[in-house]
Order: sequence, then structure tokens, then C-alpha cells
Amino acid sequence: MSTRVQGEPVGPVKASLVALLADETPVPRIATHKWPKDWSLADGRPLVLVADDGGGLDYPVKSDHTIRISVGSDDVPTSRRIARKCLGHILANLPEGLAAIRKNGTALTEAQHSQTGADVASGTVTAVIRTEIIA
Repeated sequence: MSTRVQGEPVGPVKASLVALLADETPVPRIATHKWPKDWSLADGRPLVLVADDGGGLDYPVKSDHTIRISVGSDDVPTSRRIARKCLGHILANLPEGLAAIRKNGTALTEAQHSQTGADVASGTVTAVIRTEIIA
């Protein structure tokens, strides 16, 4: 017996950003789903967080996922520049494994991470992924 489940878009988005950010100096750390407890400003490199904030489901065909990109660093301009680069790349270059990227989302917002003091810039795009069959 097999079951059809929602696809998992975070992996393909992360893989796309790893290649994109390889030329940054310093190369940012990329994490998924939640802010790593072992990251701090003392690391000396920005953190890019890729998270799935959910979305609609058109079962059994596809699911839409609000992909949030959050960048933490020691200053707002750096966080904004990297976040803009990541979001623009996803919008212009469909990550392998996704069906589509919708041309909507949220503009960047800024905050300060309460535990690390990092300046954070965050925005979203909507990723569409087909459902998968699992055993």
C-alpha cells in the first residue's frame, strides 16, 4: 500500500542557495527550519535560515509553501543584501525539484534576534511542489 504526501520544499531551496552564496565573503552558514543554538555573531559569518511557514494544499496534486528566508548578521545592510539576493534568486531561478515559484510573497522586514542580537532581514516567497508517493 502506498500513500501520497505533501512534498518537502526546504531541501531544494537550500541546495539552490548553497550554490548561490558560495562566492560570498565570508560564506554564510545555511540552516533549515529553526535558528541554530550554536550560531552567534562571534562566528563572523552571516546565517541564512530557510523555513517552511506552510500554505495551501490541493490534494492529491500539490501543496503551496510559504518559504521564509531570514538572514542574521552584525548589521542591517548585510542582512538585507543577502536576503534580497536569496529571494531574488529563488524568484528568478526555479530550484530543482519544485514545480513553480509564485511571484508573490512578502517584502523584507527587519528585526533583532532576541537571543543573539543579530540584525535580521526576512522575507517570503511561495513555492509549489507536487505531492509524493511513499511506501
